[in-house]
Amino acid sequence: MGQSLALQAARTGHYANGRMPRLSVIDREATIRLKTFYGRHPQFNRVCDVEIRDDDVEERDALEQIARWAADVESLATVAICLDGDSKAFSTALAISSLLAPTRTPIWVRLSGETGLASLATGRAGIGSWKTEVHPFGRMSGVCTLKKLFRSERDVLARAIHESFVGARTREGRAADDPSMRPWKALDETLKNSNRQQADHIAVKLRAMGCRSVPFGTVESGPVVLTEKEVELLARMEHARWNAERFLSGWTPGPKDIAKKMSPYLVPWEQLPDNIREYDREAVRQIPHLLSLVGYRIERVTT
Repeated sequence: MGQSLALQAARTGHYANGRMPRLSVIDREATIRLKTFYGRHPQFNRVCDVEIRDDDVEERDALEQIARWAADVESLATVAICLDGDSKAFSTALAISSLLAPTRTPIWVRLSGETGLASLATGRAGIGSWKTEVHPFGRMSGVCTLKKLFRSERDVLARAIHESFVGARTREGRAADDPSMRPWKALDETLKNSNRQQADHIAVKLRAMGCRSVPFGTVESGPVVLTEKEVELLARMEHARWNAERFLSGWTPGPKDIAKKMSPYLVPWEQLPDNIREYDREAVRQIPHLLSLVGYRIERVTT
């Protein structure tokens, strides 16, 4: 579970500040596990800063290290506890919570069921021991639902992203036999997942400009029109996300060669040709339309 969270953070953790996400890991076998992890994802450190500590998370020194990481004013921290056994995970969350009170750092703790400790964490408002936000996750009843299993809304977005891409590239004259130009049903699963990951990142982009998606029918405040400055910022974020996706899939920089997983565009935004930058701007400008396909619109968050 911890490794899956690390991969998802590396795929989606690309924000307006342009910095790579940072992953700090405490595990009794952190060094050995990281070596195995890098064997499967050798370019992980291209997209995520990693710091590890071989220690037992229940030890006082380890807990204090977590508090120091969370207290870093240069970052926004989230703690994820992925341990075997609900009792150990719950007690660790409680111990960490007592140290993080000043930081208001959210804690996510993996628990197996809806009852018992999970219900206690969810209903923690009346419990004086909780000093910060604690959220249970990973419960089977929460993930084994039709909506979660089939992710129909995300696939509507992903398919629309692909169809928009194909339409734009067709107008440019890209060859129809290019693997990325196939219809959705015939598209390679890797490319389908690429579109799904782009869909996943929409929420991150909206937060970067102080927005969120809300269902149609809620109180209308007028359509949100993205400014050119916002489009440019979000396009940079989209390119960083795309770079991470490609690196984690085994791609490397070099002359374009799909078979060898090489691309000349695996470079920082500043080194990207403007016609390729336009692909990212194009992806950003279509966000309002994409959300409308699943019954949502953009709303600016007022504070």
